[in-house]
Amino acid sequence: MPSLGLQAVGRQIFKDGAPFRHIGCNHFSLFMREFINFGVPNTGLANDVTAMAAAGIKVIRVAFGFYDYAGWRDYYYNAQPAYWAKVDQVMDAIAGAGLMVIANMGWSPRAFSQLTYLSTGATLAPRLMSDKTSPAYTLMEGYLTAFVQRYRNHPAVAAWEFGNENSVSLGNEFRAEWPLDGTGTDGGGTALPYGTPGGGGTNWGTKPEGGNYAAADKMSNADYQRWCGYLREICYRNDPWGRMVLSGDAMGNAFAVTTRRANSLANDSRADWNGRPDTGGMSWLAYREAEFTAICNHIYPLATDTSKTAFFSDGVRTYGQHIADSKGWADAVDKPLVLEEFGATQYGSPVDPVSTGSAVLEAANFNAALSGIVASDVPLALVWNWGGALGPVEWQKWDITHASRAYQLQAIQAVNASRT
Repeated sequence: MPSLGLQAVGRQIFKDGAPFRHIGCNHFSLFMREFINFGVPNTGLANDVTAMAAAGIKVIRVAFGFYDYAGWRDYYYNAQPAYWAKVDQVMDAIAGAGLMVIANMGWSPRAFSQLTYLSTGATLAPRLMSDKTSPAYTLMEGYLTAFVQRYRNHPAVAAWEFGNENSVSLGNEFRAEWPLDGTGTDGGGTALPYGTPGGGGTNWGTKPEGGNYAAADKMSNADYQRWCGYLREICYRNDPWGRMVLSGDAMGNAFAVTTRRANSLANDSRADWNGRPDTGGMSWLAYREAEFTAICNHIYPLATDTSKTAFFSDGVRTYGQHIADSKGWADAVDKPLVLEEFGATQYGSPVDPVSTGSAVLEAANFNAALSGIVASDVPLALVWNWGGALGPVEWQKWDITHASRAYQLQAIQAVNASRT
């Protein structure tokens, strides 16, 4: 019987024993919108998976979780039969269309320290998710175990993942700038790059029972490494196929500070991507991903709107060089690079390149990303994002299916055909 999912061997990704190279697509809301009304027409589960398959997409990335405590409470904790029935439906639709999914089992893992309010009457520190004696860990382990056991023999699952951009939201990467309350600052007056309450950013807001988080609540580097190891352990213990276990992490918020626009990776003291004493000389990216079977990254070009403070390019290296740096760091630890998110502009800015007059720049950025993926031989990359326009937050607006972006889907198809 052919193996299920994708496996990592050295720097390569394999499917059914053969090397696998592909550019896929994020559709983060494919599951979530079945519960949540985003205020726009739902184009339909069957329609979307059929359209993605018709566009030559083979791998998609979907969030099977929610943004915040309220979402997890209402749609999972207090409604588990309905939750699992909907996951079944989405998984079956994905497999029926001939697609595979990177199953992001959380999107916002912080809820598992907040859900302890329902089971114990108190919100626990997020760092305690890395403590196997903690109720927060028990809740998280129970959810992950149930998910992997339920779908370990499902043909839809390409890889497992828990949470999105965790190293920022759990505190170990953001360090002193980690947001402790709902004010948009770290409690010490330092303005945050982004992270508004309820906005899908890094801000934790207040505890469900009231009150703020303390600096000691955030994960240390050691906490984070231990927690990542537990995630991998849970998946491998329950999955006989040894699918990849991914982190869902981005390049990091070291690049989301306006004053850093002119700095290079080497001069970035917030993360020091090219190596630091406490990582044994490895890049921070490789060190952070050490417990996983691949190195993940999310890379976007400099924002076209220069008033934006959030960006994922330092203004010195080109888009292709950023991709090459990430691939080099993955190569150095003999793991494949998964470029889980890439796009032509910073998030959804602009939403419609035709009406805003920046279509030429967008095309240049997109072509630079594809060229970088091919030149660096990145085995798996996923463009952001199918559908888009799902809410007021900018990162939710991007839509690869916009009529003006037909050339982008066509270009992806051409690259995939050439790499088969």
